[in-house]
Amino acid sequence: MTKVSVIVPVYGVEKYIERCARSLFEQTLDDIEFIFVDDCSVDSSVQLLLKTMNDYPNRNKQVTIHRMPQNSGQAKVRETGIKLAKGEYIIHCDSDDWIEPKAYETLYNKAKSDDDDMLFFDFIMEKEGVSTHVNNIIYSNVKNTINRLLLDRSKASLWLVLVKKSLYEREEFSHPKFDMAEDFTAIVQLCYLSKKIGYIETPFYHYCINQMSLSKEISETRCLKRYNDLYGNVRFLCSFFKLMNDKSFKDALFIRMYEVRFMLDPIANNLFYFKMWISHEGSFWRYFISPLPQNRNKLKTFKFLIGFPLYADSLKASRVYKALKPFLAKEY
Repeated sequence: MTKVSVIVPVYGVEKYIERCARSLFEQTLDDIEFIFVDDCSVDSSVQLLLKTMNDYPNRNKQVTIHRMPQNSGQAKVRETGIKLAKGEYIIHCDSDDWIEPKAYETLYNKAKSDDDDMLFFDFIMEKEGVSTHVNNIIYSNVKNTINRLLLDRSKASLWLVLVKKSLYEREEFSHPKFDMAEDFTAIVQLCYLSKKIGYIETPFYHYCINQMSLSKEISETRCLKRYNDLYGNVRFLCSFFKLMNDKSFKDALFIRMYEVRFMLDPIANNLFYFKMWISHEGSFWRYFISPLPQNRNKLKTFKFLIGFPLYADSLKASRVYKALKPFLAKEY
């Protein structure tokens, strides 16, 4: 059995794919496979990948390039890559990022020696020419780790964790259906189903903040999609824990569900979307008195509620609050 399968989504990354591919093909781990899933990219990403492969003839047999029948989004692309994977362990790599040469060999050896079902690690955030080591801080206690992920205290990205393929094959696991936070939705399930979680405080992965990516685009269409996708995925996790008959994460799930509304922030100066923001699940007072949310998020919520009426066109503050008062006490 192949030791590690690396899944790489490919879409619109012609500026970055060569750098990513070279970092993968130069890994010191020999028994490895690379699965590039082309989500019907319309640029030269795949052609540049094939050109890069010419410099690594010894890796060609380890590479699979799978083209989706139609553009399907990140969640479906990851699911497809996982189903194609033959490795004992699976990890993901985004095609606009890159990885240190000894990363996968080091991670595999540690996971095997410690018998980890999942092995998390640190990363380096690359933004505007500045590199910052980010400590992900994962606990061996499964419950504590899940709470950290639900409360956004640790980054939940599939490129930050080596996972036993057998976890994905568990009957209780379901692949996320929505693109926004599909990593988070999968990782929370995987953590819950794992017997042992490991963590290594080494920044193997270079995560690039690309301000031009779709995930950063601010438009009505994109904001609404992010809102609906995140809502769907958090709802999915609520159903997952209900199926597991486990109420341990009820409070953390409430916080995560409340904060889904933040996806609407860039367009909520429009009264229609402000009403949607207000009427989204969760009581403001329950959220505000809870010790679980980060203080900056509480302050952000408070300022938003107080500040909006000041710039709502042709509406007086009293009328806005009178109209929205029934929603302020809506419970999750």
